Amino acid sequence: MSFRSLFFILLVAVGFSFTTLTCMADEKSDLLAKAKIAVDQRDCDSAIEYFDKLIKLGDIDAYEGRGFMYLLKKDYDKAISDYCKLIEIKPNSELFEDRGDVYLQKGDPVKSVEDYSESIRRNPGNGRVYVSRALQYSKLNSFGSALIDCNMAILILSDDSKSRPFLEAAYGLRGSIFSSQNKYDNAYDDYSKVIEINPSKYEAFHLRGWVCFRLEEYDKSISDFQTALKLNPKDYIAYGVDYGSVS
Repeated sequence: MSFRSLFFILLVAVGFSFTTLTCMADEKSDLLAKAKIAVDQRDCDSAIEYFDKLIKLGDIDAYEGRGFMYLLKKDYDKAISDYCKLIEIKPNSELFEDRGDVYLQKGDPVKSVEDYSESIRRNPGNGRVYVSRALQYSKLNSFGSALIDCNMAILILSDDSKSRPFLEAAYGLRGSIFSSQNKYDNAYDDYSKVIEINPSKYEAFHLRGWVCFRLEEYDKSISDFQTALKLNPKDYIAYGVDYGSVS
């Protein structure tokens, strides 16, 4: 075979490969765009279909998108399977956090704690995960561990304006733990922090009202219950406070 013939064959082969890769890239771009629209519209079935095709084209990141759609559909086992596949390929803190969230939704606090712990090991500065793990510890009645995580979350998130909901949750959970331990002064301070972060949180006024009730600070208790009722007129429990029954 002449050099010219060999060169021509190689040129055709390279051109064919380039054309194929270009077509695949265009197809992936088109599927990604369609998947994004479906995700934004919470059209889970269509999004899953697009992510299926992307996975067949070798897009491993599509496992994460499909896993999230399965989570929204409450198909937790399939969501976990997708996150497991992606973790096998490129394990990182965020993926362990995401899989922990799925276990949380599934109602498996033990597995959730395991994943959150691995996420924290890989990235100790993520305050959100401490909050999530603290909530799961509380479900396991491991209140000492939950308090430690709440303290860490508050320390990390106090200056992060973008994480206010997580900071609010950390103070709220810690306040509830203190209240269950009859540490009402500490609980009062934490519920007050929740109110400072989110003044429309009627639950915080309600809970602080009960703390004041236990502290026999009845005027403050009435004031908090009244605020809770203004924020949520359906807060029937606040209507039923019987101050005459305090022992």
